[in-house]
Amino acid sequence: MTDASSTIIPRHSVAPTTHTEQITEPAALLADTAELRDETTETSSEAMQLHRNVERLHLGQMTRELEAVPPTALLDALADEFLFPWSLLARIVDVSPTAVRKWRRGETVTPTFHHRLAEFLGFCRTLQQRDPRITNLPHWLEMPLDARVDITRVDLFLQGVRTELLDMAAGRRTGENLLDETVSGWRKRADRSEQFQVLMDDDGMPSIVPRSEAAPREG
Repeated sequence: MTDASSTIIPRHSVAPTTHTEQITEPAALLADTAELRDETTETSSEAMQLHRNVERLHLGQMTRELEAVPPTALLDALADEFLFPWSLLARIVDVSPTAVRKWRRGETVTPTFHHRLAEFLGFCRTLQQRDPRITNLPHWLEMPLDARVDITRVDLFLQGVRTELLDMAAGRRTGENLLDETVSGWRKRADRSEQFQVLMDDDGMPSIVPRSEAAPREG
């Protein structure tokens, strides 16, 4: 007869886990993940800055290449490729529409304005490469960055913002992000504008009134 004690399945002893180990293990893991997160953030920031620098080099190279093109050809490209109206183009280059029309007829363009035309054409071509879905580039540039303010993409371009707008076209940032980075106090300006509303009087003239006084429209 088999000894009953030999049929008993022995229990494997489990090493006791100390209270100290239960506390320090999550703490060490938290420290490791925090360090990894900081390193990732730093790497992302460095990559973003590197990309911006290369984008600037790219725009600079395109500008230098286009400076070898006659101004009339630059104007033709902006009109034919992107359908820019002379009024908007004049605003971007900082001259009158009359001056642009004279350039189109072959009148002399100073080196400064020649450079601006080359720079803008290079920017437009790069912008459309970043998002080929932008088929009406003048309209895209004149749109507000955010529905709460009237600050447009053209406004930022005229302030020297270039790579950030290209990032926006590529979907790497929103208009709100771009405003936070480039326009100080825009949120306060937006809050003030939302306190008022434009209404049309009976005589057809617009009036600005507080929203609290604006009667709801019928229908």
